[in-house]
Amino acid sequence: MKRSLLKPELWPLLFLFALVVAGCNSAWVSSGILYQDQGNYEKAERLFRKGLWYNEADAPAHFYLAMTLAYRAENEHLAEGDIDSARIKFAEAFEEYQLAKKYDPEKYDFNPDAEKEEDKHLAEAGIQSMYAKMFNKGVSLMRSDELEDAITYFDLAAVCDPRGKAYFDARLLSLQLRYNQALPEGEEPDEAELQAILDGFEELEVGDWEDADKDRQEVVKAEARIFRTLGNNARANALYEELLAQNPEDVGLLKTVAQARIRNDDREGAYELMVKALDRMAEDPDLRDDERFAFADRAISNAMIGELYPEALRLAQRAEEWASSSSEKAKLARARGRAYYEMEEYDLAVQSLEPVVTDGGLDPNSPEAWQIYYLSLSKIGRDADAEAGRARYQELKGLTVSP
Repeated sequence: MKRSLLKPELWPLLFLFALVVAGCNSAWVSSGILYQDQGNYEKAERLFRKGLWYNEADAPAHFYLAMTLAYRAENEHLAEGDIDSARIKFAEAFEEYQLAKKYDPEKYDFNPDAEKEEDKHLAEAGIQSMYAKMFNKGVSLMRSDELEDAITYFDLAAVCDPRGKAYFDARLLSLQLRYNQALPEGEEPDEAELQAILDGFEELEVGDWEDADKDRQEVVKAEARIFRTLGNNARANALYEELLAQNPEDVGLLKTVAQARIRNDDREGAYELMVKALDRMAEDPDLRDDERFAFADRAISNAMIGELYPEALRLAQRAEEWASSSSEKAKLARARGRAYYEMEEYDLAVQSLEPVVTDGGLDPNSPEAWQIYYLSLSKIGRDADAEAGRARYQELKGLTVSP
């Protein structure tokens, strides 16, 4: 049992001294502050609660009780690994800060006459302080790959400030990490855990704050990923489409929904969105040409797989302005040659591929280019050239040339 720091007969003097040093605070609050300064937070907490028992509207008692609860949660309970007790105290500290603002808003909610900026919003500064400590600790643990502990601290941050953007940011990171943890490598995902995580995402509310659209997208994308993991591709695709309908100019969404359509084997629909994305990317001065080319190359591949050969030709023509290296130019030539071949435009296929396969060409060792080249030569009756091209193709593929 802890011994009292002061003998009982000295209590009246303590109360008198506390009233002098703490101005208009009650004796209970003034005494609690003294114990708090001495590091006896357990005793300080009891005194602040005693003051509130006598006067529920004692704003300083609420404020200093909040400070004490936050300190004990962090430096006593968390230090001992008692997460549940820390969670309870952080939640109560938030409520006590709110009550301090309620009962004395001019001092604890907004005091424009305070010299220091943090003193203008005393209660809010207290809430932000305990939230920041938990959130920043979570970020640190996440970066060091201690994900279970990171989840704990993000959850505690959400308890420290269960409002608006602060709560959203902490809860979002917690749920995202839980999703990653629910997908163990080489094992079947825990469907019950995934459903619980999905419920958490669906409960998240995005308010009217800066970057609200981006946050809303993060939630929908996370929900779609979970639905896809659970095998509900239709629901996942529907979520993406709904989000795109609300943000039709968003390049990131255009790309995401295009990919979803590809998974759904809607190559034509994917092509439509990819063209729109390329339109936006062409106008973006911050993008490099190699980034534009890489996405155009994916769009061409999608069109080819979907047998949209005229569309693939148009994309290849557009991508020419972004192609700088020989390999990029060779890719476009091969795409044009293949598209022309499939469209039975064999002369044009030959013309497209000659700059690739001839000596000193863009990529004279490309088996893919030689294959379409010799097949196109055969179609237009250039049999000797076709046979030579076939032999070269087989040589590059390591095949035996037939006599």
